[in-house]
Amino acid sequence: MATIQRPTGVARRRETKWERAFRAYKDGDPCSVMHRTLAITGLTDATATTIGTLTIPNVQAAGGLQLTVCSALGDGDSAEVSTYPIAVSRIAGAAAKVVVGTKAMVAATAGATGNAAVTVTAGAVTGAITGPQTIAIQVAVARSAGTAANHDLVATAQVYNARAGGITFA
Repeated sequence: MATIQRPTGVARRRETKWERAFRAYKDGDPCSVMHRTLAITGLTDATATTIGTLTIPNVQAAGGLQLTVCSALGDGDSAEVSTYPIAVSRIAGAAAKVVVGTKAMVAATAGATGNAAVTVTAGAVTGAITGPQTIAIQVAVARSAGTAANHDLVATAQVYNARAGGITFA
C-alpha cells in the first residue's frame, strides 16, 4: 500500500477508494447505511407500539430496513431475538410502498409459564404524493400464556438507501 508524506515528515497509509467513499456518506445519502439502536420498557402485552418512522422523500427511492429485535417478557421468563427485513420503494409523485418480510433468524427461550413472541408490522403510508411520506414501524411483544406484563424490547435498525436516497428512520 502506498504512503503519503505529511508536511511534518510522518508517513500515513493512503486511504482506499472504499474508505473514501464510506467517509463521504451521511445518513440518507444514496448508497448509505444508517444505524439506529433503541430500547423500550413497560410494553403492554400484545399491543403494537411504534418504534420509529420511515420517511421517504418525493424522489425515486428504493431501500430497506433490517430490524433486529430482542424482547423479554416482563417477568423475565422468556426472551426472543428475531430479524425482520422491510423493503420500501417510491417513484416521485406516487405513493411509497412497503413490505415487511417473514420473521427470520429466530432464537427464543422456553418459559415455564409462557413464551415471548414478537410481531413487526408497518403502518399505513401517510402524506401527500407531492411531498415526503411516512410509514410507522410497529412492534408488539406478546406472551403465549401466564400473566406477564410490562415487557422490554431492544432493537437495532439498519436503513439501506439503494437509490437516490433520502430514506431515513427516526
